[in-house]
Amino acid sequence: MRITIRRKEFTGRCILRDVDIRLEPGEMCAIIGPTGIGKSSLLQIAAGLDKDFDGTVSGAREPLGYLFQGHRLLPWKTALQNIQLVLPHAPDIAKEWLSKVGLEEAADTYPAHLSIGMARRVALARALSVNPRLLLLDEPFSSLDQETARSMQALVREEVSRLQATLLVVTHSWSDIAALVDRTVTLGGSPATIVSDTPVLRKKAAE
Repeated sequence: MRITIRRKEFTGRCILRDVDIRLEPGEMCAIIGPTGIGKSSLLQIAAGLDKDFDGTVSGAREPLGYLFQGHRLLPWKTALQNIQLVLPHAPDIAKEWLSKVGLEEAADTYPAHLSIGMARRVALARALSVNPRLLLLDEPFSSLDQETARSMQALVREEVSRLQATLLVVTHSWSDIAALVDRTVTLGGSPATIVSDTPVLRKKAAE
């Protein structure tokens, strides 16, 4: 997969310029940089949701799993029903995924009655349940306690390895970086561009 952004504007201001990222199948990469620099915009471009930019995205693999910075759960559907949106013919698999994120007892709970961390775990289960070949995560574990975050990091790492998926994660957490990725791409400047592209010695989340 290759993401080439020559120029991306937002409300008339250039926010991303001369960004070129190549990702191989099975590669796990973190996008890091200051808040508001354009990391989430880059993810939306990678997902094909934002086409209003000068550049190209090629070689994106399907299916796509995307955990947004906001959980994006439908408020009129239960936790289980939100996962079933992407698995309409596989209710048992949807239940399995709720169990994998430790929320099997919340299957009939609506998002308004879930904590922020619980809602994010439901959204993570939804993103992983499609067996993604491209997984995009935006601050995936920011609302979780340390123990739960470690458990979810291990789950993501296991699934990405099993599927040989490409992982692109936006994070401010060094724990996420140590647990998940082989590489960090740092954005800096205004407009933002790549200021470093660095390999990471990935550690086990339990360490």
